[in-house]
Amino acid sequence: MRLLVFADAYERLKSLQNALSDAFDIVVLHELRATLSWLDQCRVDAVLILGTSTSARVAAICFQLRDRGVGCPIVVIDEEGPEFDPASVLDAGASDFLPAASSRELVVARVNAQIQAVRRGHGRVFLLGEWELRPGARAIVSYSQPPIMLTLLETQFLSVLLKARGDIVLKQRVLSDTWGYSWRANTHTVETHLWRLRQKLEPLADSGLRIVTEKLGYCIQLQRAHADAG
Repeated sequence: MRLLVFADAYERLKSLQNALSDAFDIVVLHELRATLSWLDQCRVDAVLILGTSTSARVAAICFQLRDRGVGCPIVVIDEEGPEFDPASVLDAGASDFLPAASSRELVVARVNAQIQAVRRGHGRVFLLGEWELRPGARAIVSYSQPPIMLTLLETQFLSVLLKARGDIVLKQRVLSDTWGYSWRANTHTVETHLWRLRQKLEPLADSGLRIVTEKLGYCIQLQRAHADAG
């Protein structure tokens, strides 16, 4: 598995490089322009951003990567603090956020979990009335309407709920299956993703699709929804 590491933080890279090299085929770049150029020509399984920047700059980097067509997981490692907002980074397209104090073992496990989550999603199609959710393409498509493009997290979140076929999915299960690990996420972060996903799903209102928040978790309501293993 190939991992592109965009490293603003040299000391942090030094502490992680051996562990990352043992687990992945890594490419290390230090400039955004070089990173974008490299990604235009080569395929990677994930991108790891090691930053010492403001959340606004890291979010801008994530947005540029997604705007450039990078569809693989993007994992961000940075300092936590009042001036760094992980939710804005996730909303800009990052798949996961880790505090700078995270262990090397946890970083490797979370990057690998994101890669495996994407691989598990390819090939399955969920039928949503006149629409189809295609996780591999991160899109909801219809013959008569423009496609609805989703972020990686939105795709995984929706897939988890659809697999449950209307049953309530516990919050911890949603976090584990969506983010790929057991994480005590900030409620605001989860609800922000859910709010944005609900906005994107408005064109599917005729299919009766609704994401319902329950006390213990979430469930999806849809007149007709099932998965085609094609």
